Amino acid sequence: TSQSDWEKDACDENEQSVQHKVSRWCKTHVDKYSGVGEGTTFTTAVSSMPKDIMDIQVMRGTKNNVLVLPYFIWINDLQADRVDDTLDELVPVLLDRSMTKEQLLAAKPYLSEAREQAFVFICSHTKRDKRCGIMAPYLKKSFDKQLQKQGIYRDVSDRRPDGVNVAFVTHVGGHKFAANLQIFLKKNNTLIWLGRITPTNVPCVVDGIILPAKAKLPWP
Repeated sequence: TSQSDWEKDACDENEQSVQHKVSRWCKTHVDKYSGVGEGTTFTTAVSSMPKDIMDIQVMRGTKNNVLVLPYFIWINDLQADRVDDTLDELVPVLLDRSMTKEQLLAAKPYLSEAREQAFVFICSHTKRDKRCGIMAPYLKKSFDKQLQKQGIYRDVSDRRPDGVNVAFVTHVGGHKFAANLQIFLKKNNTLIWLGRITPTNVPCVVDGIILPAKAKLPWP
Protein backbone atom coordinates (compact mmCIF):
# COMPACT_ATOMS: atom_id res chain seq x y z
CA THR A 1 0.00 0.00 0.00
CA SER A 2 3.06 2.30 0.16
CA GLN A 3 2.02 3.09 3.75
CA SER A 4 3.70 2.48 7.10
CA ASP A 5 0.56 2.93 9.22
CA TRP A 6 -3.08 2.01 8.73
CA GLU A 7 -6.43 2.11 10.45
CA LYS A 8 -6.85 -0.35 13.31
CA ASP A 9 -8.27 -3.01 11.00
CA ALA A 10 -6.17 -2.39 7.92
CA CYS A 11 -7.94 -4.87 5.66
CA ASP A 12 -11.30 -3.27 6.43
CA GLU A 13 -10.37 0.30 5.50
CA ASN A 14 -12.04 -0.15 2.11
CA GLU A 15 -14.63 -2.91 1.65
CA GLN A 16 -14.13 -2.78 -2.12
CA SER A 17 -10.38 -3.34 -1.87
CA VAL A 18 -8.40 -6.42 -2.81
CA GLN A 19 -7.06 -6.81 0.73
CA HIS A 20 -10.57 -6.77 2.19
CA LYS A 21 -11.74 -9.44 -0.25
CA VAL A 22 -8.67 -11.59 0.42
CA SER A 23 -9.09 -11.23 4.19
CA ARG A 24 -12.77 -12.18 3.96
CA TRP A 25 -11.95 -15.23 1.81
CA CYS A 26 -9.33 -16.40 4.32
CA LYS A 27 -11.71 -16.05 7.26
CA THR A 28 -14.49 -17.97 5.54
CA HIS A 29 -12.27 -20.79 4.24
CA VAL A 30 -9.96 -21.46 7.18
CA ASP A 31 -12.09 -24.37 8.45
CA LYS A 32 -12.44 -25.88 4.99
CA TYR A 33 -8.70 -26.24 4.61
CA SER A 34 -7.89 -27.07 8.23
CA GLY A 35 -5.52 -30.02 8.27
CA VAL A 36 -4.67 -29.70 4.57
CA GLY A 37 -0.99 -29.04 3.90
CA GLU A 38 1.58 -28.03 6.48
CA GLY A 39 0.18 -24.74 7.73
CA THR A 40 -2.38 -24.19 10.45
CA THR A 41 -4.30 -21.10 9.33
CA PHE A 42 -4.62 -18.27 6.79
CA THR A 43 -3.74 -14.69 7.59
CA THR A 44 -3.84 -11.50 5.55
CA ALA A 45 -1.54 -8.54 6.09
CA VAL A 46 -0.96 -5.21 4.38
CA SER A 47 2.57 -3.96 3.86
CA SER A 48 4.47 -0.83 2.90
CA MET A 49 5.67 -2.40 -0.33
CA PRO A 50 5.01 0.15 -3.08
CA LYS A 51 1.93 0.16 -5.25
CA ASP A 52 1.56 1.44 -8.78
CA ILE A 53 0.43 5.03 -8.29
CA MET A 54 -0.07 5.44 -12.05
CA ASP A 55 -2.86 2.86 -12.11
CA ILE A 56 -6.24 4.32 -11.11
CA GLN A 57 -7.64 0.92 -10.13
CA VAL A 58 -4.71 0.31 -7.83
CA MET A 59 -5.17 3.73 -6.26
CA ARG A 60 -8.84 2.94 -5.69
CA GLY A 61 -7.84 -0.35 -4.08
CA THR A 62 -9.72 -2.54 -6.54
CA LYS A 63 -6.55 -4.01 -8.09
CA ASN A 64 -3.21 -4.94 -6.60
CA ASN A 65 -0.44 -7.51 -6.52
CA VAL A 66 -0.73 -10.14 -3.79
CA LEU A 67 2.30 -11.96 -2.36
CA VAL A 68 1.50 -15.51 -1.28
CA LEU A 69 3.85 -16.66 1.46
CA PRO A 70 5.66 -18.86 2.30
CA TYR A 71 5.36 -19.96 -1.35
CA PHE A 72 7.07 -16.81 -2.71
CA ILE A 73 4.49 -16.46 -5.46
CA TRP A 74 2.99 -13.20 -6.71
CA ILE A 75 -0.59 -12.98 -7.92
CA ASN A 76 -0.20 -10.12 -10.37
CA ASP A 77 -2.85 -7.46 -11.02
CA LEU A 78 -5.48 -9.24 -8.97
CA GLN A 79 -8.88 -7.58 -9.38
CA ALA A 80 -11.12 -7.35 -6.32
CA ASP A 81 -13.99 -9.02 -8.16
CA ARG A 82 -11.70 -11.95 -9.08
CA VAL A 83 -10.37 -12.66 -5.59
CA ASP A 84 -12.75 -15.50 -4.72
CA ASP A 85 -12.36 -17.32 -8.04
CA THR A 86 -8.60 -16.91 -8.06
CA LEU A 87 -8.08 -18.17 -4.51
CA ASP A 88 -10.57 -21.01 -4.98
CA GLU A 89 -8.42 -22.15 -7.90
CA LEU A 90 -4.96 -21.49 -6.47
CA VAL A 91 -5.02 -22.35 -2.77
CA PRO A 92 -5.95 -26.06 -3.07
CA VAL A 93 -3.10 -26.61 -5.52
CA LEU A 94 -0.62 -24.91 -3.19
CA LEU A 95 -1.76 -26.85 -0.14
CA ASP A 96 -1.96 -30.35 -1.61
CA ARG A 97 1.15 -29.85 -3.77
CA SER A 98 -0.55 -31.49 -6.75
CA MET A 99 1.68 -29.35 -8.98
CA THR A 100 5.27 -28.23 -8.59
CA LYS A 101 5.92 -24.51 -8.43
CA GLU A 102 7.39 -24.63 -11.93
CA GLN A 103 4.30 -26.37 -13.28
CA LEU A 104 2.01 -23.92 -11.50
CA LEU A 105 3.83 -20.86 -12.83
CA ALA A 106 3.72 -22.28 -16.36
CA ALA A 107 0.01 -23.08 -16.12
CA LYS A 108 -1.13 -19.80 -14.56
CA PRO A 109 0.08 -16.75 -16.51
CA TYR A 110 -1.12 -14.37 -13.81
CA LEU A 111 1.45 -15.81 -11.38
CA SER A 112 5.15 -15.07 -11.05
CA GLU A 113 7.86 -16.13 -8.63
CA ALA A 114 9.26 -13.64 -6.13
CA ARG A 115 12.95 -13.07 -6.86
CA GLU A 116 13.95 -12.53 -3.23
CA GLN A 117 15.53 -15.18 -1.03
CA ALA A 118 13.79 -13.68 2.00
CA PHE A 119 11.30 -11.08 3.15
CA VAL A 120 11.56 -9.31 6.50
CA PHE A 121 8.34 -7.70 7.65
CA ILE A 122 8.50 -5.34 10.63
CA CYS A 123 5.29 -4.34 12.41
CA SER A 124 4.90 -0.56 12.20
CA HIS A 125 1.18 -0.39 12.96
CA THR A 126 1.16 2.73 15.15
CA LYS A 127 -2.63 2.94 15.38
CA ARG A 128 -2.60 -0.50 17.02
CA ASP A 129 0.37 0.17 19.28
CA LYS A 130 2.75 3.12 19.39
CA ARG A 131 5.66 0.92 20.44
CA CYS A 132 5.62 -0.76 17.04
CA GLY A 133 5.49 2.58 15.23
CA ILE A 134 8.44 3.89 17.22
CA MET A 135 10.70 0.85 16.92
CA ALA A 136 10.02 -0.14 13.30
CA PRO A 137 11.97 2.66 11.53
CA TYR A 138 15.04 2.02 13.68
CA LEU A 139 14.92 -1.70 12.95
CA LYS A 140 14.48 -1.19 9.23
CA LYS A 141 17.46 1.16 9.10
CA SER A 142 19.56 -1.43 10.93
CA PHE A 143 18.45 -4.24 8.63
CA ASP A 144 19.08 -2.18 5.50
CA LYS A 145 22.59 -1.32 6.68
CA GLN A 146 23.45 -4.90 7.62
CA LEU A 147 22.07 -6.34 4.39
CA GLN A 148 23.98 -3.78 2.33
CA LYS A 149 27.19 -5.04 3.94
CA GLN A 150 26.34 -8.53 2.72
CA GLY A 151 25.38 -7.34 -0.77
CA ILE A 152 21.83 -8.70 -0.49
CA TYR A 153 19.86 -5.55 0.28
CA ARG A 154 17.11 -4.95 -2.27
CA ASP A 155 14.69 -2.07 -2.67
CA VAL A 156 11.92 -1.58 -5.21
CA SER A 157 14.33 -0.33 -7.87
CA ASP A 158 16.74 -3.26 -7.50
CA ARG A 159 15.34 -6.37 -9.15
CA ARG A 160 18.40 -8.59 -8.90
CA PRO A 161 17.49 -12.07 -7.63
CA ASP A 162 18.35 -13.65 -4.29
CA GLY A 163 18.21 -10.49 -2.21
CA VAL A 164 16.27 -9.57 0.91
CA ASN A 165 13.39 -7.11 0.96
CA VAL A 166 12.61 -5.36 4.25
CA ALA A 167 9.20 -3.73 4.59
CA PHE A 168 6.74 -2.51 7.20
CA VAL A 169 3.60 -4.55 7.87
CA THR A 170 0.33 -4.32 9.74
CA HIS A 171 -0.33 -5.76 13.21
CA VAL A 172 1.06 -9.27 13.63
CA GLY A 173 0.03 -9.77 17.25
CA GLY A 174 1.78 -9.64 20.60
CA HIS A 175 2.37 -5.93 21.13
CA LYS A 176 4.03 -6.65 24.47
CA PHE A 177 6.77 -8.30 22.42
CA ALA A 178 7.47 -5.18 20.30
CA ALA A 179 9.42 -4.90 18.16
CA ASN A 180 7.90 -7.80 16.21
CA LEU A 181 9.18 -9.05 12.91
CA GLN A 182 8.42 -11.92 10.58
CA ILE A 183 11.09 -13.50 8.39
CA PHE A 184 10.02 -15.59 5.41
CA LEU A 185 12.79 -17.77 3.95
CA LYS A 186 12.47 -19.14 0.41
CA LYS A 187 15.10 -21.85 0.84
CA ASN A 188 12.82 -23.94 3.04
CA ASN A 189 9.46 -22.16 2.83
CA THR A 190 9.70 -21.14 6.46
CA LEU A 191 8.28 -18.36 8.61
CA ILE A 192 10.31 -17.32 11.65
CA TRP A 193 8.57 -14.89 14.00
CA LEU A 194 10.68 -12.91 16.45
CA GLY A 195 9.73 -10.54 19.25
CA ARG A 196 11.46 -7.96 21.45
CA ILE A 197 14.03 -7.34 18.74
CA THR A 198 16.27 -4.28 19.01
CA PRO A 199 18.76 -2.85 16.49
CA THR A 200 21.58 -4.56 18.38
CA ASN A 201 20.03 -7.94 17.56
CA VAL A 202 19.92 -7.31 13.80
CA PRO A 203 23.46 -8.57 12.93
CA CYS A 204 22.70 -11.82 14.76
CA VAL A 205 19.39 -12.19 12.90
CA VAL A 206 21.09 -11.68 9.54
CA ASP A 207 24.11 -13.87 10.31
CA GLY A 208 22.19 -16.59 12.16
CA ILE A 209 18.86 -16.81 10.34
CA ILE A 210 18.92 -15.18 6.90
CA LEU A 211 22.40 -16.09 5.62
CA PRO A 212 22.90 -19.74 6.69
CA ALA A 213 21.51 -22.62 4.64
CA LYS A 214 19.76 -23.67 7.85
CA ALA A 215 18.66 -21.10 10.40
CA LYS A 216 20.35 -21.35 13.79
CA LEU A 217 17.43 -21.98 16.10
CA PRO A 218 16.13 -21.82 18.77
CA TRP A 219 16.69 -18.10 19.11
CA PRO A 220 17.94 -17.12 22.58
